[in-house]
Amino acid sequence: MTPQEISEAVNMAIESKSLLPIWTYILLILLPLFGAYLGAYVKKKAEGKVLDEDFKKTLDRIEKQVNSVKAIEERISHVYLEEREISRIKREKIELIYEYVDKEVSLLSTNLSTALACMDRDTIYPTNKTQMLISLYFKEEMQRELDFYLEQRKPLLTHIRKLEQANYERNNQQRSMAENMQTFEYGNRLAQNLNQARVNIELALEEQMKNLTKSSSKDAASGAA
Repeated sequence: MTPQEISEAVNMAIESKSLLPIWTYILLILLPLFGAYLGAYVKKKAEGKVLDEDFKKTLDRIEKQVNSVKAIEERISHVYLEEREISRIKREKIELIYEYVDKEVSLLSTNLSTALACMDRDTIYPTNKTQMLISLYFKEEMQRELDFYLEQRKPLLTHIRKLEQANYERNNQQRSMAENMQTFEYGNRLAQNLNQARVNIELALEEQMKNLTKSSSKDAASGAA
């Protein structure tokens, strides 16, 4: 009841001369006050519940954002470490390719000289480690240099084997040497072509090393930032 309604009820009771017990009037006064207090209390609790739910939603949203940021940071860190490890491995392989290609060309040159001179000793042929390493670690970057190298190596290997076979069949060292020297210019040209292919590979390796160094410098700068 509103204060106006209470006042009207009291006036009616007075006019009708039917007075109510005193506690009735007290209740008539207190009940509206209690109702108003109860309504305010319920409203405040409802508002508090809404605020609490909003706070929890906001907290959950912030937590998800923080977790997302952490996940991104962890991924970036993983990619950085992975790229740094790949760079380290490639540097090692570049050094090995330098070593193997030099050994292969030197060995084939020695084999050619041995075959021309009809020297009686076992021929040691190079492995395919240069081809293997480039194909595994620098296939896209150095395919052209590798193809050219293989194109120049093949005819030289074939020429050396033909000389060795002829030496075996003639079984006459002086005659073999005389006939072999007729092919000296041809064999020398093949050896020069292979040596140029080796130089091309080494130049390409230098370029790859520069690229790796630049990439490492950029990663280091990004990490410092």
